[in-house]
Amino acid sequence: QNCYVLVEQPVIVNPVPIIVSGLSFQECDDDTDGFTLFNLSSNTRIAQLLAGNALPLSGYTLNFYFDSAATIPISSNYTNISNPQTIYVRATNIATGCPGPVEALIIFVNPKPELNEPSPYSTCDASGANDGYSTYDLTLLIPAILGATQTTADYDVFFYDTEYNPEATPALTPAPITDLVNYQAYTHTLWISVKNKVTGCEKIGSFNIYVEQ
Repeated sequence: QNCYVLVEQPVIVNPVPIIVSGLSFQECDDDTDGFTLFNLSSNTRIAQLLAGNALPLSGYTLNFYFDSAATIPISSNYTNISNPQTIYVRATNIATGCPGPVEALIIFVNPKPELNEPSPYSTCDASGANDGYSTYDLTLLIPAILGATQTTADYDVFFYDTEYNPEATPALTPAPITDLVNYQAYTHTLWISVKNKVTGCEKIGSFNIYVEQ
């Protein structure tokens, strides 16, 4: 007679993390050689790669590879060797240890625009109020800022009253000056951004304004 005992054995099937397919990452470079350092594991890029997965971003690790077989690892701080270049990425669920499929990722480099900083501007407050403000038409500066090879058809020029840093927290980014023709200049540093309308690559500059009462 055969004796046996029935024992319940739970089975857990964990989903694997999926990398969003078809992604590409751009870096903007100050020179025209087409090569620069990519921070592949910035918070913004991790969020793009893992969009749609259930866990918080901290629940995954990302590994990057030179080849589709995922046998040649590369650093998440990686300088491209061709432009564009296809690299590969895989996510692993830290809690379960489950790795996801390898996904292709295109990285490419575009140049930053040219930006010619204006010379310091000095004037006397002759507007009548003598309050340290003077009307200054900022649109007159745009052709020289862009130079001979760039036009407003392809590039936007923005001016800012406080320091502009595109890498800063968006909530801390100042709004650009809207009325360039009737700008009320005062003694301070004026910041400039030139942005390519197609690539979004931009360059930052500044110059000083002096309005004497």
